[in-house]
Amino acid sequence: MKSLHWLFSLILFTSLGCTTDEANYNDVSVSITTSGLNDNKLALNNTATFTAEVSGIDATSSLTFRWSLSTDRGELSDGTNVLPNPSIAESTIYCVGKTAGEEQIRVEVFDANAILLATETLDFEIVPSDINQEFPRGCFDQPKIIYQRNGTFGRVCNFDGTGDEYLNVSGGSSIGISPDGEWIAWNPYEDASDPPVGFNMHLRNCLTGEIIRLPSDIVGLEYSAYDIFPEFSRDSKTLYFIRENPGQPVVPNAGGFSDLAAYDIESGQVSYLTSLYQSEESVENFTISPVTGDIAFIIESYEDLPDGSYIINTKLSVMQPETGLITNTINLPPGRYNDGMDWSPDGNDIILGASTNDLGRGIFRINLTSGSQPLLVLPDTDPNNATNYAYCYYYAAGSRIVFGDYNDNNELKLYSVDFNGNDLHQIGEELSGALFLQGVLE
Repeated sequence: MKSLHWLFSLILFTSLGCTTDEANYNDVSVSITTSGLNDNKLALNNTATFTAEVSGIDATSSLTFRWSLSTDRGELSDGTNVLPNPSIAESTIYCVGKTAGEEQIRVEVFDANAILLATETLDFEIVPSDINQEFPRGCFDQPKIIYQRNGTFGRVCNFDGTGDEYLNVSGGSSIGISPDGEWIAWNPYEDASDPPVGFNMHLRNCLTGEIIRLPSDIVGLEYSAYDIFPEFSRDSKTLYFIRENPGQPVVPNAGGFSDLAAYDIESGQVSYLTSLYQSEESVENFTISPVTGDIAFIIESYEDLPDGSYIINTKLSVMQPETGLITNTINLPPGRYNDGMDWSPDGNDIILGASTNDLGRGIFRINLTSGSQPLLVLPDTDPNNATNYAYCYYYAAGSRIVFGDYNDNNELKLYSVDFNGNDLHQIGEELSGALFLQGVLE
């Protein structure tokens, strides 16, 4: 693949010497737009998207784009494969931060006759991820582990298990706290007196006590609402969650396919980031990059087999919520990946609680830079237990992982291991009752 790119580049620039008709294109210009940069900074091992926008020429013209980096601190990519520097590519290209320092990306635009039409550059800096940055925590005095006790009561405790505290929310199966510590999201169950029936997402302002019931497009439909897995954007302005997409046909008394939804706290509007129901797929779980704000999510679909059985196909994809662009889709080994996932504070990897057909079950890690398949970090210690590890999250600046596991009395307890699955110990031995791990507020 690399040799083809270099060959094409050679042909292109050899032909430049045969044409001198640049004067016909004096009004052509190109600009570079980007997403994934924060104040013109790209964190190590994270990806920025660069798009060349050409003006002054018929948009239907055949154009060629040559992208290059001034140093090798970045790495060009088409979203899946590594590209050479420089590289002939489409109008959009990706760059992964590999080495800290100043970097510049350049795009040159050529017409079908290899005439140079326009050139533009954009300077940016590749920086180490600041995994020790501090955020305001609103109602909370220090970092917290978020969990439910006895199935429905939202609570938090300190990283060592002390400071157990009730959040004044109960009911439902999912809880999230905004990074600024101001909003608590949860999905209490509502009966037929307040349709739609089922688990509907709510917000509670822990400073004022204000409660907001998120608007729902499925009022009047015959199946139950099932809003789950609230998680906030890093700026605490948007709540993401999973909801059955109302665009699909209604099947009475049956569930539908789920998509990623977003609630803008300021405007009060709900939108859908995906429409996977159109291909009979569902979003099963998701996590948000603490560095770029990109969303990684699990896509699940069922494939019927001739013998009447079925297999579950699972993919991991990454989306830029501002543009809706989905990249880096990885086909995962057969299994179920519905026991939680979390993006590391430095943006390098994602951990998942999963039960696979061939790799076993437990906590897995996927390295996003190398694209490696899931690595089993912590195997399930009780393979005879029908329930594998229940949800896992990084904490303590990514140095440790907290997860839930069932004891012999079928009670879920909280446990901690280091980054590599070692140094296992229980968190908060004085905590009683069945616990359901929900997340971490750093």
